[in-house]
Amino acid sequence: MNSEKMGMKQPSVYLTVETPLPQYLPYARFLLNAELTHKAKLLYTLLLDRATLSQKNNWVDTVGRVYVLYPIANLARDLHCSRSSITRAFTELESSGLLERLHSGFSKPSRILLKVPQNVQGYSSMLCTGASSDGAKVTNVDVQNCIPNHLNRNQQKYNNKQKQKNMPGLPEYMFEEGESL
Repeated sequence: MNSEKMGMKQPSVYLTVETPLPQYLPYARFLLNAELTHKAKLLYTLLLDRATLSQKNNWVDTVGRVYVLYPIANLARDLHCSRSSITRAFTELESSGLLERLHSGFSKPSRILLKVPQNVQGYSSMLCTGASSDGAKVTNVDVQNCIPNHLNRNQQKYNNKQKQKNMPGLPEYMFEEGESL
């Protein structure tokens, strides 16, 4: 897709180590397997982004739940779709238990309470803290339990380790069968 089709006036550049990342939305990993429409997933993602602002601004109700104020007309404009599409996505998210809307009165936006499934609240956030010649050191930001990737190391073949062709300036790396660079 070229930059004109994406609504950009400047040509795209390749991502490098020095390239600053554009603004992005926090797409929750559990949404990948959720049985929701793409519109509902996108709406949840946008609301999750707004919820981080609500947390910073201490927008909480009397029970301590963070809420988001985002009128349907603004959501429709920001997601480039109709108000009825947003309403259907809200209904889908409410019936799946991912959010609740509390009506504030006539002509006022509802307070939107986001929910996170209990089985995903403990996922760990990871950050690269320092790099060495053989890779980056990854550490946990929060001390939380992670779900294992169910990799059975007993079934892997470690016999056929191959050496990468030695290239000037690159560290020597041993890779295993089936692993790619």
